[in-house]
Amino acid sequence: MRATVFRWVYVPDPHDMSFVPPAKKNPARVWKDAADECCGMGLSMFTNAGGARGLYAVLRKRLKDRVKDVLGTHLASVPLAPNHGIADAPDQHGHFNFFEHAGADLMPLSRIIGPA
Repeated sequence: MRATVFRWVYVPDPHDMSFVPPAKKNPARVWKDAADECCGMGLSMFTNAGGARGLYAVLRKRLKDRVKDVLGTHLASVPLAPNHGIADAPDQHGHFNFFEHAGADLMPLSRIIGPA
C-alpha cells in the first residue's frame, strides 16, 4: 500500500505509544473473539481525515475524558509504503487495520495535522 493515511496520536510529540497496537498497550484486555483479538494487533488507520475525526467524536462521547489516554489527542498524516506492512480493506468510514512489518518505524514519518 502506498498512500498517505491518518492516525490518532499523542501530543506534544507522537511518542512511542502512538504506534503501539491496542493488544500490546493493554495485554489484559478481553476481546470478543479471536478475529477481534487479531485486529487488536493492528494499528487503526484511516483513508481520510474526516473519517478519523468523525469516529473520534463518537468515541469521545462514549469514553469521555479517557479518550485522550486511550486513543490520543491529535490527528497525524502518515505516508505508507509497501515495505511498511500490510492493511486490511477499509470500511465504509475509511477505517482499516494496518499491520507493521518487523523493523518498520512509522513514528518519524508522521506529521501532526491538528486536533483529533
